[in-house]
Amino acid sequence: MDTVQTQICIAGAGPAGLFTALFLEKYGIACTLVDKSFFPRDKICGDGISGWVVDVLEELDTDLLLRFHRQDFLLPSYGMRFSSPRGTVLDIPFLQERKIKEIPPGYIAPRKEFDNFFIEEIKNNAKYVQLLEGKEIVEVKEESDQMHIHCRDGLRIEAEVVVLAAGAMQPFQKVFSQYRADGSNTMLGLRTYYKGVKGLHPENYIELHFLKGLNPGYLWIFPQPDGRANVGVGVAKARVLKEKKSLKKILQEAIEQNAYLAKRFEDAEVVAPFGAHPLPLFYKKLPLSGNRFLLVGDSAGLIDPFTGEGIGHAALMGKFAAQTLQQAIRQHSFSAETLRQYDEQVYKTIDKELSISKKLPGILKHDWLFNLVADRVAGSPRLQDKLAKTLSNLDERKKLKNPWHYIKHIFR
Repeated sequence: MDTVQTQICIAGAGPAGLFTALFLEKYGIACTLVDKSFFPRDKICGDGISGWVVDVLEELDTDLLLRFHRQDFLLPSYGMRFSSPRGTVLDIPFLQERKIKEIPPGYIAPRKEFDNFFIEEIKNNAKYVQLLEGKEIVEVKEESDQMHIHCRDGLRIEAEVVVLAAGAMQPFQKVFSQYRADGSNTMLGLRTYYKGVKGLHPENYIELHFLKGLNPGYLWIFPQPDGRANVGVGVAKARVLKEKKSLKKILQEAIEQNAYLAKRFEDAEVVAPFGAHPLPLFYKKLPLSGNRFLLVGDSAGLIDPFTGEGIGHAALMGKFAAQTLQQAIRQHSFSAETLRQYDEQVYKTIDKELSISKKLPGILKHDWLFNLVADRVAGSPRLQDKLAKTLSNLDERKKLKNPWHYIKHIFR
């Protein structure tokens, strides 16, 4: 049986694992990055790359950000389009300004290409990252003051600390995570690609449609560089189980029964297989670390409960994981107490946003309230400006938790 010895093992090469490895590379710290797949490989995703990712990339390496920006698989995105259950459509621009003027507020990129760009960066330029592809991890356990990572093909990796980044549904991670997925905190996402969708925004706005009969879930449309569109639905698992209806049927009915979308899809055709994936939504603060381990990305269960945002949070967690490990090495300790600073950094940064997003579905599940807000915003440049600031400013988003906030602005 082959054995690899390393100080840090990163189990999973999705965005969280990749950003952890890239920041460790920046700090000159050796690590081993392991994934069950060979790259490039596809992942079910909406393909939105938020401002969080751009911010983290800018901090990581501006040259890398500029190389990323020039990739043909990217579309710059400058705003969001919403529609209410009644059918009111709102186009709201992003307001973020970048230090590098050519860099947009966000991007749209197929996950296959996004992940592979950073895999190639590691293969071609990294000095401190050992990449092991095609290695499926089946067990991780602590033995004799080490973490032993066992792969299906017999490979054993011995590490002082492990970064768990393989997704919340991996059985080998359950012993380390207190996250428990159920129907109430799991969203089921279905994705496919269409060509011929009409009415896409000229500045590549990402679209979230909160439709009658689907709310508090939503239908998304994200344009692609080749003229296609990533189209899908995000629906609570409990609802799918209750209605006993397939996600494909839910998507098709959502398009056919909405006049606005039916018109836009009348000449469109599906050009890729349907794929489904469970999304572990944030539901409460849970430990993200312990003795000799950190949880990052979907493994941490911190997907935004309102928008489904995951890649931005994964990039942030990767950065904080690497910073925590750098400090742990200096302190010669990977104890639970030492690694707890990672939890503190993560929650200090995104806990308020997640807490807001957790409450929004409960408020906006009422179609009448969603319709009232959308109609008033559509007829008021002042409220449109307010919403644009809300998308870009956490202090403004905090006010959304209070129903009186809506009343004050709607009837002002």
